[in-house]
Amino acid sequence: MTLKSDSKDLAGVYEGAATRPWTKLYASSVGPPDAGATTVLDLFCAAPREAPAVFYFDATLTYAELDRLSDRLAGWLGERGVGSGDRVAIVLQNIPQFLIAAVAAWKLAAIVVTLNPMYRTPELSKLFADCKPKVIICHDDQWDIVFAAAGYVDPALVLWTSGREFQTRNDSRVLRETVGGAPPARTLAQAFAEDTSAPAAPALSSDDIALLLYTSGTTGVPKGAMLTHRNLVANALVCRDHFEFSRATRIFGVAPLFHVTGFEIQLVAAFAAGAALVLTYRFEPTTALDAFLEHKPTFIVGAITAFIALMNQSSAQSAHFDSFIVVNDTVLNDLLQLLLGNTKCGLHFVEGAHEVIPVDTKVLDVIRDPCHRPNLGDISPSSSYCRSDATSEHTLTCLLNAKLVALLTNPPISAPEKFLVRPASS
Repeated sequence: MTLKSDSKDLAGVYEGAATRPWTKLYASSVGPPDAGATTVLDLFCAAPREAPAVFYFDATLTYAELDRLSDRLAGWLGERGVGSGDRVAIVLQNIPQFLIAAVAAWKLAAIVVTLNPMYRTPELSKLFADCKPKVIICHDDQWDIVFAAAGYVDPALVLWTSGREFQTRNDSRVLRETVGGAPPARTLAQAFAEDTSAPAAPALSSDDIALLLYTSGTTGVPKGAMLTHRNLVANALVCRDHFEFSRATRIFGVAPLFHVTGFEIQLVAAFAAGAALVLTYRFEPTTALDAFLEHKPTFIVGAITAFIALMNQSSAQSAHFDSFIVVNDTVLNDLLQLLLGNTKCGLHFVEGAHEVIPVDTKVLDVIRDPCHRPNLGDISPSSSYCRSDATSEHTLTCLLNAKLVALLTNPPISAPEKFLVRPASS
C-alpha cells in the first residue's frame, strides 16, 4: 500500500520540511537525510550475513539466520494468501521472533502493525477493528486475550510463539512458565520448521507504508500513524550517523520494539548499521545488568524510569557500564564516571524538554544552574538548559541520547570546573 502522492507532491513535502522553524536550531553540519529509494528491507538485506543480529540470553542469531527464518515465514504466509498491503499485527515483547515477523511482512510487501502485548481484549478489539490485520502473532500466554479480540481474522492466521524459544536459560525473572490453552497447531514454530520457498522479491517502494503505529490513546481514541519505508529509513540514517553506529555497535533493547523508540532507534537503526540488538524479553533491571556484563552493549536509549531502576540496584557497579560509549563527548563520559563513583545518585527527567529537541541534536554542553527557567526558544544545539529541582545544591544537566535529563547526586558533589560550562553566546 502506497501513500497517494505523486513525486511532485512528495518533493514539495520534503522541501517544506527543510524550512520548518526548528531547522534553524540544527547544527550547521546537520542536513536532511537522503533516504533515496531505499526501503527498510533494503537496509536489512545490506547488513553482513555473518554478523550477529540479535543476542538473546544465551542465544546469538546472525543476519543470515534471520534472513532464512523470515524467508520461511514469508513463504508460509504467502501460500496462505498474505500479500501486498495486508496488515501483519505483531503483539510481542522484545524477542527474536519480532524481527523475523517484521522482515517476513516486508518480504511480502505487507504492513507491520506493532501493538502492546500488555493490552487486554477490549483494547485489542478496537485496534484490530481499525487496522483489520490479515495475520496476528502473539505470545502463548496471551492467546486467550488475543484470540477473543481477533474477530473476523482467519483462525489459521492467528499464531503464537514463546519467549522461551531460541534460548535455553529460561530466566524466571522475565520468562514465565506458560499456563494456558494456546493450540499446538497455531505455533509460529511450524512455519519456521517447514522448508517453504522464499517468496519472489516484492514490488516494494520507499513510498509504501512500512509500519502502522498507533498512538497511546491517552487523550483520545488511538490513531494509526502510517509510516512509509522512506520515513523509517530517513530517521534510521540520522540515528546511525549521529550516534556513529557501526557493525561493532550493540544496542541494548530497553525500549519495547512495539514502541517508536524501540522500532526506529533500536531495530531499524541496527539494520542501517549492520549492528546487533541485545534483547531480554522485557526490561527488568537485574536481568539488564547481567546482560550488560555478558553481551557488552555499547548503546542504550529508553524511558527515564529505566535508568532510575538501574541506578537503584545495589548490585550495580561501574563494570556493568564499561562497554557503553557516549558519542563525541568526553565531558559526559567523565561525568558518568563521577556519578558512578558516588554511593547514592538519582536520575531525574526534565518534563517536556525532549519534545523540542530533534533526534539529531548533539550532546554538547553541560550546565550547572538549578534555578534557570529558560524559554523554549533558548534551547539550541550549542547549549543545554533545564527546569530542575531548585532545592538541590548541585544539579548537573546534560543532553543524553537526545533527551534532556538532570543528573542529581545525593549527597551533593563538588563539580569540577569543566562541568560548569555556560551556554555559548548566540
